[in-house]
Amino acid sequence: DKHVTGVQTCALPIWTQALVKLGLSIGAEMEGSTHSSVRKALAAGCDGEEIRHAVFLAVTTLGFPSMMRGRAWVEDVLDRETSTQNDET
Repeated sequence: DKHVTGVQTCALPIWTQALVKLGLSIGAEMEGSTHSSVRKALAAGCDGEEIRHAVFLAVTTLGFPSMMRGRAWVEDVLDRETSTQNDET
């Protein structure tokens, strides 16, 4: 359960920190940072649905085009992760 695992170094759980950093990366329009943030969110225990939800929250602040650009960057990593998992089975 991601709500109780990981080293707690501050008030926010590791998985929450990962999603916040993802939102910041998308807002700053940083593709490489967004890719890295998705990988870190997955490592922190977030699933694809939670990561996508965080991206969709950007629409009201950043606008539809920026959200869709961020979504494409997120899907780059999620698609790669799914492909890698399928290759392993």
